[in-house]
Amino acid sequence: MCDSPGPIGADIVLGMIGIEPQGSLLFIARDEETDARLRLREVTDNIATERQVVCREVMVGKLADQRAQKRDELIKAQAWQVEDMDMAWALFARCTLCADCLDACPLYDGELSGMLGVCEAGQNLNPLLSELVSVSRWLASCSGCGMCQESCERGVSLTPIVTTLSHRIQNQLHYKPGDPAQRLPWLV
Repeated sequence: MCDSPGPIGADIVLGMIGIEPQGSLLFIARDEETDARLRLREVTDNIATERQVVCREVMVGKLADQRAQKRDELIKAQAWQVEDMDMAWALFARCTLCADCLDACPLYDGELSGMLGVCEAGQNLNPLLSELVSVSRWLASCSGCGMCQESCERGVSLTPIVTTLSHRIQNQLHYKPGDPAQRLPWLV
């Protein structure tokens, strides 16, 4: 369910999506300066053809569209459950608070530690409002990669829950995570 199967703004992208499976790998530098700095011509056989680049972009676009459609279906299916609090609580009933999902999240940086009571001894706890702001920023940055759900040994359906929450926050902030052209909405 990751929002963007192709990285945005990376110095270098290793393109495998849409590339014909004949032992090729597409190296894509952000710009000519990055290409020269990383000396990509020294580690590649030749420059990618326009056809290879276009095929990759088309496939990444199709994959992004398919994931967006699936994500929208899951969010709509999840919406009725969020309205029914009994159902929403039942989704978490199997959770043991092991925090494997948080450990697996590439963006999580302790935003829930105060609420979960796992702060180090002597550490000043943030006021609840501060922690809620941190949690909303973390959720706004979620790209829907699904690592949280993959790591859950109890089978809790985390991706639809987290994605529903994160997309609601992103829509309110008019923010798309991972786009380097956008400033973080809380820093504007």
